[in-house]
Amino acid sequence: KSSRFINRPLCFKKKMKLIIGLTGYSCAGKSTFYEYVSEVYSIPRITTGDLVRKEVKKRGLELTTANILEISDVIRRETRNNFMMIAENEIAELSERCNVFIIDSLREEKDYDTLRLFSRAIETVAVISASKVRYERVSERKRKGDPLSWDEFLVLEQKEKLLGVEQLVKSAGHVIKNEDNIEEFRRKSLRIMEELVDKYLLSV
Repeated sequence: KSSRFINRPLCFKKKMKLIIGLTGYSCAGKSTFYEYVSEVYSIPRITTGDLVRKEVKKRGLELTTANILEISDVIRRETRNNFMMIAENEIAELSERCNVFIIDSLREEKDYDTLRLFSRAIETVAVISASKVRYERVSERKRKGDPLSWDEFLVLEQKEKLLGVEQLVKSAGHVIKNEDNIEEFRRKSLRIMEELVDKYLLSV
């Protein structure tokens, strides 16, 4: 693997913040993409799913798929349909101290509105996997709040589709498939990241 930027600071060619937005359906492999990228590049990440789960607990609710979806909708109503505002404080904090960071993940076109408050340099990476493959991963992961059945999984998938995940995947600057060959997925993840570094950044 490339070691050009391991544990080295990054600076911009044009002195602008770079926000990398990950998109794709649940359990497609967005977190795995970040794990591979972080082996080489020291880049922080904001996970909107974690922020929602924290909000569910804060409101005294059990972590279930239904409650996560319900609170996500509540957040949209409270932010006038700008869900990414849930991460506004975290984005502002990272923007102050980092030249580049990753948002995991974008679910709808409106998410860009918040990101554009902090940078015009926004790149999207879509991670895709077949529904059955993603359901198998959800079943193996057994994270609290994940769908417990195929029917619950389909409800979540349909919700994500209605929000606009499908459109975000189609319009993403980079699309990467994550199904059978994990090593190939790792190579492609690092290749995409290297392309973005070459496009926006220089090593110090």
